[in-house]
Amino acid sequence: MMTVNEDEPLCICDICDDTFEICAEFITHLKSEEHIKELSDIVPRDSWYGKPMHFCHVCNYPGYDEYNMLLHNQSEDHHRKKNLAEKMAQEEDCESRKRNPQVDLFYERNKKQSL
Repeated sequence: MMTVNEDEPLCICDICDDTFEICAEFITHLKSEEHIKELSDIVPRDSWYGKPMHFCHVCNYPGYDEYNMLLHNQSEDHHRKKNLAEKMAQEEDCESRKRNPQVDLFYERNKKQSL
């Protein structure tokens, strides 16, 4: 039977080579700019463009594989940022239509003609 050694840290970040006694501190570390910078230095990159192969443009998060991105995309932080970005885009679109109502008129007219 395995026993937990209380002298050992609870969480270890192999990327930054840091240890954490408290899970909340580890989670805060994973969201930190320092950790994300270290992560972006080691993630697989596209050989043609040199950009990360797995990247979330909503959160500016570089992932190191498909599974990591799946977990990221299911995270509460990602959903919160995605919803905020969608809301901001809708507000910007609404403001654009207020400033340029003729653009909206052409859109509606073309939409009716295509039906």
